[in-house]
This record gives sequence, C-alpha cells and structure tokens, in this order.
Amino acid sequence: MPSSVTQLSTSSKNDWLSACQALEQQGQPYCIVTIIAEAGSLPRGTGSKIVITQSQQFDTLGGGQLEFEIINTARKGLKEKQSTMDAPLVHIERFSLVADLGQCCGGACAGDV
Repeated sequence: MPSSVTQLSTSSKNDWLSACQALEQQGQPYCIVTIIAEAGSLPRGTGSKIVITQSQQFDTLGGGQLEFEIINTARKGLKEKQSTMDAPLVHIERFSLVADLGQCCGGACAGDV
C-alpha cells in the first residue's frame, strides 16, 4: 500500500477528507460512511464520518459493534462494486444499537443511527 495512505493520522477533524484525497490520487476505491441522523446516546453524532477501503479505515464513528458492522457492510459493497463500473452507490441503513447490535453507549441504552 502506498505510504501516503498508510501514514495518514487520526488527529485531525478532516482525516476523512485527507484520506479521500489520497485515495482518489491513487485510484483506490473507498466508501464514506456518514451518520445522517441520531436518536439517543451514541458514540459520535450526526455528521461524523469514516472512510473505508478493503484493507483500512480512516477516522472513526466511535468504535464498538456499530463501527464493526459498518466496516463489514462497506467492504462488502466495495467488493461488489469492483465487479461493475456503475456510478457511485448511495446506501442508507438504520442501526439500533441495542436491538440490532447489542451495544450500549454512555449508560443510556437506546441509541439509533
């Protein structure tokens, strides 16, 4: 993997944007995941982003089972997309932290993303 991607840090608010720029320059496929709505207690709020490739991720949605599931979903989509040359895909999915993922954040176990 080119060093410009692997050396990206996670200390800046714009890590996801820097990652996208580097991946674009290298012609690598990636997925941007954004929290577009929230209810209850969550690790990170609306607008939080993570950039996912087949082998890496940049920035975070707060970790835990939510991030694990999102990374797996994104990588599955990237794998399927590699077999076609279609336009970029937009996919919206709802997760209930407790009901779907068994995850509790901040002591209030009722978050939805």
